[in-house]
Amino acid sequence: MSLSEYIGKDHIRIFEEHLEQSDLIRQLGDTLIQTGAVGAEYIEAVCVREQSYPTGLLTGEVNVAIPHADPLHVRKPTIAVGVARQSVRFRNMADPNHDLPVQVVFLLAPERGETQLFILEQVMNLIQDQANMQKIMDAQGTEEVWKVLAQLEQVEEKS
Repeated sequence: MSLSEYIGKDHIRIFEEHLEQSDLIRQLGDTLIQTGAVGAEYIEAVCVREQSYPTGLLTGEVNVAIPHADPLHVRKPTIAVGVARQSVRFRNMADPNHDLPVQVVFLLAPERGETQLFILEQVMNLIQDQANMQKIMDAQGTEEVWKVLAQLEQVEEKS
């Protein structure tokens, strides 16, 4: 299975306006609720978990957050991608006493077990390449974000 099978085009949002962390998670989560991938309880659980276990990652020019929660309310494993044109403050996973300006958010809704590990591994591989993350940031619309993600995957499969 490939990463793009978990990221639907309708699960990509670009946020032009400044948002607080919980607002971004809820708005991004609404895309998952609307498609039936998760219940509303899942998004609330993500917001609660983020308070105790922050998911901001200092990755370079384009910082990332990977909020998620226990898959109890996940109906279909999926990922929502949010691009924040005006960075959003997330607490640093490595140092929770410090905030990071985050530009790309991967809201994970995995199943337990191998699927969860696969999704985390694929997302971590993606975010470690700052050139690719910058392409996602520079995308002019959700369709372009989707194309960037699909092209990255094709390159990885050929390697």
